[in-house]
Amino acid sequence: MDTENEKESNPDQNETTDSGRLHKLVSNFGINSWTELLEMVESLNPPEEQSCDSENWCANVTFEHEKGWKFIIFYDCGEIDYIDHIVNPDGEEVDFWGWPEDHPWRSYLINWRGVGDLKRLLDC
Repeated sequence: MDTENEKESNPDQNETTDSGRLHKLVSNFGINSWTELLEMVESLNPPEEQSCDSENWCANVTFEHEKGWKFIIFYDCGEIDYIDHIVNPDGEEVDFWGWPEDHPWRSYLINWRGVGDLKRLLDC
């Protein structure tokens, strides 16, 4: 069991810090790394393109994973542009764009650009 001193020395466990709140949004569901989130979104195999007559030509499109996670991907002019945000199984929005710039997962999540991109990000 964590003591208060241990929680203070590990901000990911301290729910009073931004990092602690962010950690709780994902860790309560067994997610321990950004790669797990991107593996889930890639397993959904979202199409790289939307047809020009689609209502999703320039829009957020929601893809739901069997574990209850929702990945909202923005398509710009018919092509995957980025993950706009994620919704955890409790319905809480995980908006990593607003996370502190030094959060270790942030840059990976905002730089994902489609299926297969996880490998590129792992090689960085």
